[in-house]
Amino acid sequence: MRTRLLGKRAIALHGPAAGRFFYEAHHIHRHSALPEPVIDTLFARGAVHTLDGKRHRSHKSLFMHLLTGPDRVASLAAHVAREWERAVATGRTPGAWSSSTRSRSC
Repeated sequence: MRTRLLGKRAIALHGPAAGRFFYEAHHIHRHSALPEPVIDTLFARGAVHTLDGKRHRSHKSLFMHLLTGPDRVASLAAHVAREWERAVATGRTPGAWSSSTRSRSC
């Protein structure tokens, strides 16, 4: 179904065939799919949701590694909780990650 969402053209898909279509990368262009206010408030510039091609696959692979496996989600949640507590204790904004924080694994 073709429609408009926040002033931009949009297409709504449903069903198993639509899911397969969506996950075939050559059908989807993410770089312009989200409105600027959504990117600025929910995702941030360069988020996997806004990338295409090799950059999207690379970032998605890193992200999926954090969530795949029996204990990965719990490990990620514990890591985020520790960083949040550290940010609160130091008065640092939780989103203001340093390069040393980014390099640590969960």
